[in-house]
Amino acid sequence: MLFDKLAGFVERHVPQMVELMEKTALFDFPYQAHETVRPGMFTQDDLDQFFLPFSQVAIEDRATCTFLFDGVEKQIGLSSPRCFIDVIALGGSDPEAFQDYNRAINSQMRQWAQQEALHQFAFGRLVSVELPGGHTDYKIAGYVDRLLIINGRGEILSDLNSGQMRLFPDAEAACRGVLGNAITAIEELMLINKNPEYFILERSPAKVRQAKKGRITRSPDRPHFVPLKPEAIRKIMGVKPSVESEPTGRKPHERRRHWRTLKSERFTRKRGERILIEAQWIGPSDVLVGKTRYRVRLDV
Repeated sequence: MLFDKLAGFVERHVPQMVELMEKTALFDFPYQAHETVRPGMFTQDDLDQFFLPFSQVAIEDRATCTFLFDGVEKQIGLSSPRCFIDVIALGGSDPEAFQDYNRAINSQMRQWAQQEALHQFAFGRLVSVELPGGHTDYKIAGYVDRLLIINGRGEILSDLNSGQMRLFPDAEAACRGVLGNAITAIEELMLINKNPEYFILERSPAKVRQAKKGRITRSPDRPHFVPLKPEAIRKIMGVKPSVESEPTGRKPHERRRHWRTLKSERFTRKRGERILIEAQWIGPSDVLVGKTRYRVRLDV
């Protein structure tokens, strides 16, 4: 996984980040972002209420792995800075995962990048993200502070700071792509936050191996958080849908814990307030399948 590529780099070159990486929650986004997230799906209100499920999150889809870090405790919204790291395989192991893949890199360059196992690491800051009324394009204030190219042997082939990037025309386009990847990661998380039909399935080894001091637990040995709908979760867990019903005979409506803004006119005093809707899951939520533990996280 791309998470592991950055972990190896951090251990060798940025040891002061090891503890932060070790605490990062790894999310697997099992869908193609450009097919799941549509223009116009989100509003400024979604941006204002945005939050990370954990204070340090890495979300890896079929194209990139983006790390997002809260700047303050329990940070809400996208109007104050967050640091991010974007990791991408320049060879593009899954071309279908890129919306404009064929225009992003020519075939000869792609072949060389695959042979050398080239990866791009970008360290930056998102200062603010806005969505002006009536628009579907985000207004982004952000910076890429460092842009690196690493080969499969872990050797640094290129390392540019923000000042050096200004001297290379191609670097500007790369930075725009990096900020676009960060926004895609935010959209993926907003999709999870906004739609309570997606539950978070935690997948972890039955026997947990602790990383040695100065090391970062790699993806096979750390928990993965996967947004899925109940039918897909039960298929993975090997359990049948529950037929549990309420005393009225109605089947309870399954939902993940989420925030709801009261908008109806019948809320004369509380209209506009946000309330927490507790999770509702039917049936087993914690099972062991072989050497893997699956747990439906009702607290995320």
